Amino acid sequence: MCTAFVKAGYKVTLAMQKNSGFEYNLKKFIDNTFESGINFEITTWNQKSKNVFLNRILVKRSIVQIVKQNNPNIIFSRDSYILNALTKIDIPIIYESHNSRLHTGKNILNNFLEKRLLRAVHSPNIKCLFSISEALSKHWEQKGVPKDKLFAWHDGFDASLFEKHIDKNIAKSKLNLPINKTIVTYTGGLYLNRDIENIIYLAREFPDLMFLVIGGPEKHRQYFKKISQEEAVFNINFIGFVEHNLIPNYLYASDILLGLWSSKVPTINYCSPLKIFEYMAAGRTIVAHGFPTIREVLENEKDSILCEPDNYDSLKLSLMKSLVEKDTNKYGKIARKKAFKLYSWDNRVIKLLEFMQNQ
Repeated sequence: MCTAFVKAGYKVTLAMQKNSGFEYNLKKFIDNTFESGINFEITTWNQKSKNVFLNRILVKRSIVQIVKQNNPNIIFSRDSYILNALTKIDIPIIYESHNSRLHTGKNILNNFLEKRLLRAVHSPNIKCLFSISEALSKHWEQKGVPKDKLFAWHDGFDASLFEKHIDKNIAKSKLNLPINKTIVTYTGGLYLNRDIENIIYLAREFPDLMFLVIGGPEKHRQYFKKISQEEAVFNINFIGFVEHNLIPNYLYASDILLGLWSSKVPTINYCSPLKIFEYMAAGRTIVAHGFPTIREVLENEKDSILCEPDNYDSLKLSLMKSLVEKDTNKYGKIARKKAFKLYSWDNRVIKLLEFMQNQ
């Protein structure tokens, strides 16, 4: 989003918390994400406490000071903790919401933060509550956020990573993958609430396919790898973490891309999974669970094949459909065109700024 704001003509300063390992992690992130370096400034405040809730209170003054020193035209924040303090500065604010819950732990803290947010959004300085899905925007409308301050647009992808379309066989050769094999790939978190074991079951039932599973954390990679070995499933490779700038190579090398979740994922009713937009940009056939927020982006049998959530048989049939039906190849081309038209970070910022101009 920072780079997209710069492209839209803004000078951008990203304010971040500085804690243990900050310099190393930041350098690694920049090196792996931005091929030509960053085109925005970074400023920091120091962590005051290891207790997350207490720290948010203690760093408030530092954040306000940074904002006053920079004197921006717009404040863009994803942190509800700081909103009330920021509303006292006479600068337009965009608050981006990623979840209906503001604290994923204790209800008492979530309720406290929600009341503060709902009070803050009535400030004339908060111009927009920006939600990552229509479902989430409707949630905030039901909670009492003024409708004229609500704007929804899904997350996006870095178009520069996908502008050059790579031939499937060239991508396979680059990664030393067999050209004569149909490759089915999943990228994303290997969390226990994602039902990742379903990929192992698919691999067992489709022994002629090669399955690639990319992502971590490492302990979960080892856990699922062990299950596959115990089940004697050998056509699945748990690759682990891959640097983000290398992900397009794996997507282009794939024939089918799996978008899998489960109803156990806490944010599933409001989320906007980043991998879906990268899948679309790669132009490969997508097989995904048809949760409501996913259907806000993908259309079954138009740009993807969507299966029933929490239903392994439906997932299996959808994968089979992607293999045997001729028309499924065109879904990827349609999805790629749609991704570049609607879901690049650049377009996301353009749509947001258009909303702000009409405020």
